[in-house]
Amino acid sequence: MYYHVQSAVVIGIEGVPITIEVKLTNGLPSLHLVGLPDATVKEAKERVRSALESVGVRLPAKRITINLYPAEVRKRGAHLDLGMAAALLFAMGELPSQEGSMGFLGQLSLNGDILPVDGILPLVANFKDQGIDHVFVHPDNVEEAILVPGVRVIPCEDLATLISLLQNDLMSLPTQQTLLGDTASTGAIQDSLQPDQTFSCFSEVLGQEAAKRAALIAAAGWHNLLMVGSPGSGKTMIAERLPTILPPMTYDERLELTKIHSIAGLAKGKSLLQMRPFRNPHHSITPVSLAGGGAPPRPGEMSLANGGILFLDELPEYRKNALESLREPLESHEVRHTRIGRSVRYPADFIFVAAMNPCRCGWSGDRERQCRCSPFDVKRYRGKVSGPILDRFDLLVEMPRVNFRSKLEGGLRSVDMAGRVKRAVEVQLKRQGCLNGRLRPGQLEEVVRLEAQAQTFLHEAITQLKLSARARGRILRVARTIGDLQGSDGVEVDHIAEAIQFRLLEKRMQER
Repeated sequence: MYYHVQSAVVIGIEGVPITIEVKLTNGLPSLHLVGLPDATVKEAKERVRSALESVGVRLPAKRITINLYPAEVRKRGAHLDLGMAAALLFAMGELPSQEGSMGFLGQLSLNGDILPVDGILPLVANFKDQGIDHVFVHPDNVEEAILVPGVRVIPCEDLATLISLLQNDLMSLPTQQTLLGDTASTGAIQDSLQPDQTFSCFSEVLGQEAAKRAALIAAAGWHNLLMVGSPGSGKTMIAERLPTILPPMTYDERLELTKIHSIAGLAKGKSLLQMRPFRNPHHSITPVSLAGGGAPPRPGEMSLANGGILFLDELPEYRKNALESLREPLESHEVRHTRIGRSVRYPADFIFVAAMNPCRCGWSGDRERQCRCSPFDVKRYRGKVSGPILDRFDLLVEMPRVNFRSKLEGGLRSVDMAGRVKRAVEVQLKRQGCLNGRLRPGQLEEVVRLEAQAQTFLHEAITQLKLSARARGRILRVARTIGDLQGSDGVEVDHIAEAIQFRLLEKRMQER
C-alpha cells in the first residue's frame, strides 16, 4: 500500500516542495523515516503515532517507510507532522483516495490537536507554484495563508476534523475564502498606502537644516547616513521621521518583506505589510540577532529591515563583532549563511542610519559645555567605529547643539519632503531601473557623466582628502541624487561639492 501527499520546507525566504511518501510492506512491525530529516522531523514519528492513536487509529503490524523527497534537501520543522499523518491515513485505507492536489502544513500534539507554525506565506506561495490548490492549516494560520490568491485554504483544529473533511470530496469542502467572502481572496493585493500615524513629522524638528537635508538625500537615493552630535541635538528624532518620506512600497517589496516576517513569526494580519520597516535594535544585540543565523538559520534585524531603515543609536556602544557583521551586507544587500552542503540567503537591502555622540561624555567640540574626555579618550571612543564601517556611509553630518536664542522654525513638513523624494525616485527608476544608492560600478560611470570642470574638481578633492575608491563612488552616487532632487539632467560642480561636504566629517573623525 502506497500513498503520497505534498508539503514544503523553507530555505532562505522561499518554500521548497517536499513530497511525503508512505509505503506499507510485509515485515517486522516498524516505522522508518528517511530523506535527510533533522532531529525535529525525526521526533515526528512519536508525535504522529500518538496523534493517530488519539483518534482511534493504530498503526498496522507492518513495516512502514516514510520518505521525504527530494532526499538531498535537509528537512527542518515540525510543520511536516500533518502531512505525514495524512499520508499514513491514506496509505492505511482509513481515508478514500482523493482526486486533486493537496498540501498539508501543521504540527501535531500528542492528543491529536493541530498547532500553528511559522513561515506559512512562503510555504503556501510554493504550493501555488506547484499547482497545489487545497491547503490544510491551523485556523490561526489562515489569515496569512489566504494572502496567496488562487489557493483554497481549509482550516483544521485537530486530526479528527481533518479526517472528517477528507472523507468528503475536496471541491465540496468549506474553504476559508468562502467563509470570509471576496475580501479574503483579494487581501493580498489591497493597495492601501496610507501614512503610518505612529511616526511624527519633520516639521517638529527645530533647526538642524544640514541634517534634514542629509535625510532628504538619503531617502531620495537610498544612501546610508551617520549623524554625530551632542546629546539632545535631534539625531534620534530625525531617524524616526525618515520613514515618513520614503517612497511607497511596491507589491513585490511588500510580498518579500511579509515572507521574511512570516519566517520570523512576526507576520500577523489579513494583508501584506504596507509600511516600510523601521528597526531600532538595542546596542546589546548579538551578531547572530543582527545578521541572522543560528540552527536552523533565521532572519536577523538586517533582513527584518529589508526595504526600510536599520537604525543603530549610540553606534560606538554596539559590540565590535556585531558592527563588523554589517560590512558585507552593506555592499551585497543580502546576508548569506553557509552550512554544510547548502547556503541560505536572506535579503538585506536597507538604508543604514546611525547616530553617535562625538565622545563618551557627549560634549566634545561644544562651545558652551566643557568636554570631560581627554584627547586619548575621544580617539578611543571614536575608534570603536572602524574605518571600513565609516567608509560605507554615504552621508556623514555633524549636529551641534540647538541654539534656542535664535529664532527656530521646523521647516518642511514630511509630506512636502515625501513629494520631492517621490519625484526623484521616479526619475531614477525611469533612467536606470534602480535607485542611485544601488548603482553598480559599471552603471555608475554611464549614469554619472561629469563635465571636465566637475571631473577636475572631484579628482583634486579626492587627492587632497585621500579618499578611497569606494568613497569616490559614494560621492558620485550622492551627487547624482542631489542633481535629481534639483531636477538637473547632469551632475554639476555644486552637486559634487555638496556631496563632498557630507564626507568631511569622516576625515576629521579619523584624524583626531
